[in-house]
Amino acid sequence: MTWFKNAAGRHGQKGAKGDAGELFFVEAYRSKGWAVIHHGEDRTKQLAGIDVEILRADGVLDGIDVKSNLKADNSFAVEINDKGWLFNPRKKSSVICHVNIDTQMLARYRRNAMQI
Repeated sequence: MTWFKNAAGRHGQKGAKGDAGELFFVEAYRSKGWAVIHHGEDRTKQLAGIDVEILRADGVLDGIDVKSNLKADNSFAVEINDKGWLFNPRKKSSVICHVNIDTQMLARYRRNAMQI
């Protein structure tokens, strides 16, 4: 498979929505003073489910998987099969964040808290 430098190239319109969600997340956190690293073009990080990293106050980087599937009523879907992003052993993000760029809302949780 050819690797494209953005999700739009890899997944078409659905990927473009993902790219927009990642950029929304980055801007939202940077506007609050967080140190943010966007890995939109990093194949290794993207395949590991790490779209973005934020530097916590304790100096630890949190890997975040941004999902652009937060609905207007603040509900979202979770992929729970072994190839989905929640239980897939290849996915290494510690935080999942669902975003809706239209409502400017986001919901986040720690991956291991949802794996119970």
